Amino acid sequence: MIEQFLDNTIQRYVESSMQVRLISELITITAITGFAIIAYYIVKLFTKYYIKRFLINSDSEFLHLVASKNGIATLAHLASALTFRVGSNFITRHNDFYAFYLALIVNKLSMLYLFITIIIVITGIIKTINPYYENQFEFSKLYPIKQYINVSIFMIWLLSAVFIIAFFANSSLTRVFTAIGAASAVFLLIFRDTLLGIVSSIQAATSNIVRVGDRICIDKYNLDGTVINIAINSVRIKNSDNTVATIPTYMLTSEVVKNWRTLEEYGTRRIKRSIFVDINSIRLMNPEEIKKIIAIKVLGDFINKCDNLKEISNLTFFRIFLENYLNEHQYISNKNIIMIRHLELTPAGLPLEIYAFTAKINGKEFEQLVSEIIEYCFISMPLFALKPFQNSSS
Repeated sequence: MIEQFLDNTIQRYVESSMQVRLISELITITAITGFAIIAYYIVKLFTKYYIKRFLINSDSEFLHLVASKNGIATLAHLASALTFRVGSNFITRHNDFYAFYLALIVNKLSMLYLFITIIIVITGIIKTINPYYENQFEFSKLYPIKQYINVSIFMIWLLSAVFIIAFFANSSLTRVFTAIGAASAVFLLIFRDTLLGIVSSIQAATSNIVRVGDRICIDKYNLDGTVINIAINSVRIKNSDNTVATIPTYMLTSEVVKNWRTLEEYGTRRIKRSIFVDINSIRLMNPEEIKKIIAIKVLGDFINKCDNLKEISNLTFFRIFLENYLNEHQYISNKNIIMIRHLELTPAGLPLEIYAFTAKINGKEFEQLVSEIIEYCFISMPLFALKPFQNSSS
């Protein structure tokens, strides 16, 4: 009835039947678009003032999180897409070639609109799982699920893309998957980093290699900073100089990554520093020097066990002195190994390595403690008639 009235009205101003049909279809599409916009705002207002309030007032924290996300407003797009889908049936009333294809285009676009809207709603709900998990469970920091959620969202979009292709190509899913399999080489080339990132993110999450908040080092690329985000394709690292570096996720498992998290877990940090001793100053000590050394209390046990002090070098006394000094130091852990040892002789002298563990793991406190120990070593060397190596040409 309405269609006939519309055609009769247009015929008063247009003589050509082709133009009548064209103008009629354009008016119909315009009307459908108008109804779709009206449906969108009606559902949006209903969602905002009724559904969202209902979710906020519920006792479920998960529903609260769903309500706090803007994704719930996407429901209004469903109404708009359905309006387009139903309205496409009115375009075919003239039953001619052009009307058929015009209706087909509107129908396909409305279905694409509907599919994408449904996917966005589903993925929005899935994204809410991660903050709910982090708020509800204390062990979420040890076992994050964000990577699994990202992977599941990626798979949903991937499968949805296959479904949409099959729908628009009017083909079965089997044929589409077969075509994708035939083009797997190109597919792997395009999504190489994404696929590697998915595998790496799962490995990193399951084996607890790296978590957000960990300080990591990748020496190959001179990276040293805190992980601030782990996504499917990339990892963002905030360096100590406040710059942000982005690396592919698969580098977490393909490169040598040093993680500093265990420092906090074990509560100790290793000191491994060397001082270089001038080999020309290494010698046996004379009786007067031995008397001065005997007065050093920390060497008491060692001296009491020695049968002939005259046959012990000043470097040996110095090593025992440093080892006892570290054993009595309040910030050096006695539960871990404490060792003063020689390294291979170099043109810069004989390296004397200090190997111990300290309870100060903070960067600044650790470096201050190491500096104090090294400084103490240098000021103690003259007591044993030792000299640090220093290039005479400098």
